[in-house]
Amino acid sequence: MGKEMEIQDCTVSVPAESHLDGLGPRISAVIDAYPSKSAAARAAGVTAEQLSRYVKGINRAPFDTLVKLCAPVGVSLDWVATGCGRMAAARGQASGDLTMTETLLNNLIAGLEIHKARTGLRIPPLTQARLVVLYFRLLSRRLDAVGGPTPADALLLPGTPVDIAADHDLADILALAVGHPE
Repeated sequence: MGKEMEIQDCTVSVPAESHLDGLGPRISAVIDAYPSKSAAARAAGVTAEQLSRYVKGINRAPFDTLVKLCAPVGVSLDWVATGCGRMAAARGQASGDLTMTETLLNNLIAGLEIHKARTGLRIPPLTQARLVVLYFRLLSRRLDAVGGPTPADALLLPGTPVDIAADHDLADILALAVGHPE
């Protein structure tokens, strides 16, 4: 028989064995926050097959593997461990070497640079800075509205530039800022 633990207004039954009920589905939800299962496996430093074993409860996921899996997509380790609270880690909490804010800003800046290179668009530095601030506010609000990263949302994956042209809101803001209706 297991024992009960009180964790921030959430009672969690911890079985005598080390595998927590519901852990597999929560690990599966973290994997779904990645563009693919192989991307999740690379982030965690394990094979896709090993991730499947964690989800099925065949093997127990080591803590360091869970950290590597959760951090890039901003998932709370508390949520993975207990199922209580929000899935998204608190804003500004370190995720790997970068905070979620830094990752989002890096992805925005890289996306804008790629868009400028593809279109030949020249944007004055002050206008570009204002665009990044507006984009950041808009995308942060979107993330807050859904409680963090969603399976189709790679905004918080390091090294994933935001596709400005594919996001109609971002493209409209850009067109207004540079005076070119699209």
